[in-house]
Amino acid sequence: MRFLFLIITTHLIFAGHVTVDVDSHQISEGESIILTVKSQNSKDAPIVSLPNFTDFTIVSGPTQSSNSSYSLINGKMASNSSYTLTWTLMPRKIGRLLISSFQIQLDGKTTKSKPIYVGVEKRSKNSKKTAQFFVEAKIDNVSPYRGEQVILTYTLYTRVDITSFDEKMPRYKGFWVEDLFSPTKLQLRKVQKNRLQYHAATIKKSALFPTKSGKITIDPMIATIGVRDGKRNSFSVFGSPSKQHTISTESIILNVKPLPKTKDGQTSAVVGKWNIKSTIHRTNVMQDEALTIKVHLTGNGNLKSADILPYKFPESFEVFEPKVTVKNSKSQSKIGGEKIIEYVVIPRTVGKVTLSPFEIKYFDNAINKWNTKRSKAIKLSVVENKKSTSGTVGLSKEEVQLVGKDIRFMDDGEPHWQKTNSGLVDKNILILATVALILFFFPSVVNMRQSHLKNTMGDRKSRRALKESVAMIKTINDSPVAVYGSIHQAIIMYINSKTGQKSAEYSSGNIISIFEMHSLSSTSMDSLKKIMERGEAVRYSPVSAAEIQNDIEGIKAVLKEADNGWA
Repeated sequence: MRFLFLIITTHLIFAGHVTVDVDSHQISEGESIILTVKSQNSKDAPIVSLPNFTDFTIVSGPTQSSNSSYSLINGKMASNSSYTLTWTLMPRKIGRLLISSFQIQLDGKTTKSKPIYVGVEKRSKNSKKTAQFFVEAKIDNVSPYRGEQVILTYTLYTRVDITSFDEKMPRYKGFWVEDLFSPTKLQLRKVQKNRLQYHAATIKKSALFPTKSGKITIDPMIATIGVRDGKRNSFSVFGSPSKQHTISTESIILNVKPLPKTKDGQTSAVVGKWNIKSTIHRTNVMQDEALTIKVHLTGNGNLKSADILPYKFPESFEVFEPKVTVKNSKSQSKIGGEKIIEYVVIPRTVGKVTLSPFEIKYFDNAINKWNTKRSKAIKLSVVENKKSTSGTVGLSKEEVQLVGKDIRFMDDGEPHWQKTNSGLVDKNILILATVALILFFFPSVVNMRQSHLKNTMGDRKSRRALKESVAMIKTINDSPVAVYGSIHQAIIMYINSKTGQKSAEYSSGNIISIFEMHSLSSTSMDSLKKIMERGEAVRYSPVSAAEIQNDIEGIKAVLKEADNGWA
């Protein structure tokens, strides 16, 4: 009997076979599962063809490990080996979810796994399972108007000791995003949640402006946290070891309402609460002199979309392209500030001129009504330019194009004859004439040179973008925080140099979108995402010197590839 048992046991241990399972068949919303494929006594690791998941998202994997052991049976040495492949999966919804069967090749043979069901229950006060830690996403308004600000807040709740935190933010498709609060170090506070006491920390707070109407989904934020398991061992001199867990927030669905139609038919995409005023440095101006008019828009809302209604200056005014300056003002609850639109105009005719008010039309989401604000009318007195002998002085935009063409003059005065054996022009007169010509054309040459430098400044800055950005990146000798901080600043400087923008900050989603628009390869895009993720995590968890050096070389390669293909 014992001999038969030994034969059966030996067969079970040494026959090559594979098992498939998950670490938990019942979880709460926001928790992950680990799918494990393990082979015993196989020559090679199993080759797995995962199904197209509809109920789960692959967060990480596959991670491969192997193990070998030896045993002595009936005086003979036998080996026992195993290969393990693991994936971290995040459920996409609540309910009874399915991992469909999939094919596995092992030592030349193909087998099929059995379907696996996982129950996902909604995290609630009545949940039988008390969550020891979770991340929650909250939005202050799930049915905003298009262009209206909503605030999205991510909060970590924990009842255990957290040793590290690494988040992966979603791409906010259909939104313009501005960060309101993004701490470099998590500050825990005691709170009551679901009738239990937790320690909570705000991870991030952002202002979102929907750019379209209809249903828009905010994908979950996924986080990997280190949790101290409380089991101290003899190899740990710094306390109990940590175990990594992957969790996520729930998805949020917004029902974005379209802006109502205006009674007068004038369209506007401005939402919030706004004021407008116009300023001018003087009201008495001389004919053909430049005049600066500034329009100030101040309020709360998306400064990018804030603009005045179409405005028409008098026909006697020559108007140049306006200069726009944006001064952001942020708090932890509002986005706003001031937008200055600066016009340079030249009045060409004499007389009294009244400039009509500038207007801004916006939807006041506090009272759900359209509102129009107007600046005061500007009254100007244009006096005659005494230097002018005709009705106008100076050139129009069209007339400027004629400058430089050959203009011939005819002199019908009496001729002055000279002897053929004498010089036509005295030497001293020639020198004076040459000096006069140089002095006459010198200001024009200087202005042309300055204008050329000004007009080509953007091109020159764009060409230097790669060299200057790479020069910003620190070396392996600096601290990890300093290195990844310099990488982030190098990316911002590169984008600003290439696009002509002056933004001090870009969100991770905006950076990814910008590089995707310029045909960066999928390999480089993956490298960029990993470098940015590691840069965000470096303040919570250590990074090896090898990883830092690889990321320094990797970001240089990404910027170089982007520079080669940048249109």
